Amino acid sequence: MSFGDPILVPADLAGQGFRTLDPRAVELFDALGADVRLLDGNAYFSSVARGELRGADASTTTAIVHPAGGTVTADVAYAPMTTAIVANLAWFDRLGADQRTILERAARETSAFIADSAPTPAEAARAYCDAGGTVVLAGSERLATWRAAAAPMRERLEDDPATATVIAAIDSLARGSPPEPHPAVPCTAAPATRDPDPVEADAPGAFPEGTFRAEIPERAFLNAGIDRQTARGHSGIWTLTFRAGEYESTDPYAPVHDCPGSTYRVEGGRIVVTLGAHGTTCGGAAGQVLFSATWTYDGAALRFTNVRPGDPSLHEFMGVMFGSTPWVRID
Repeated sequence: MSFGDPILVPADLAGQGFRTLDPRAVELFDALGADVRLLDGNAYFSSVARGELRGADASTTTAIVHPAGGTVTADVAYAPMTTAIVANLAWFDRLGADQRTILERAARETSAFIADSAPTPAEAARAYCDAGGTVVLAGSERLATWRAAAAPMRERLEDDPATATVIAAIDSLARGSPPEPHPAVPCTAAPATRDPDPVEADAPGAFPEGTFRAEIPERAFLNAGIDRQTARGHSGIWTLTFRAGEYESTDPYAPVHDCPGSTYRVEGGRIVVTLGAHGTTCGGAAGQVLFSATWTYDGAALRFTNVRPGDPSLHEFMGVMFGSTPWVRID
């Protein structure tokens, strides 16, 4: 993912700041010439805002929670993403035959559920563009330059016999797998639903007061990698009210404000929402920052941008919850 011109060949990374959260990927991106930085939370968003990062390790399914306006090169993947369900063999062997059968069936069904519920590359790319991003493809000729640049590191990995065996198995699976039936296709940001001259985010006191409503589909959460149970529990029609520094929200399943005493303030061009300190529905974030964001507003629709959660572990969820769709003013 880039925050400027697309990253299409390894040379585009040379000497450029590049963010990843995968410690195992540092050696690869370093070998490709990038100035690799392990950044998270506000440190990451601030570095992008200061122009210190050319890009980041991301995918079309997770790009929505990264700083807005990025461009994902959807056909460049530095490693296969794998998920394994494992069990301690000594423990497993102590189970009865019926118990082992139940667990094995559950593992198969879980694997199938994950595969079936994941968005296709085409769906993930379209969702990201609808949220304001851009998707490009490097193409086969440029992909060859990535493989050549990464070859020395692959050779070092294959020096370990066990790793070499795994790599050979992955290559065999790849050769025997049919082409992706729904590959990502290039797309650009959907037309903005706002005035050409929106309210500037850094204008003092410019945040609009009122009541706003949005319908957040389950698919938006799933596309961002949120589990289906959480997605179902938070999809639907939400209502937010901002008035005189007080913040209220009601979810699809509760007709009343779900965390009394919540507030908001404008600070440094961002709205900062803080939950009330008490209340059974405030959850573990009671008394803490829920999220902060910049925004645009055209007199009818409010859109949050650069959403930052108070809890860095909730980047994906908060990005969808508040930043994936415009909030329409109803009062």
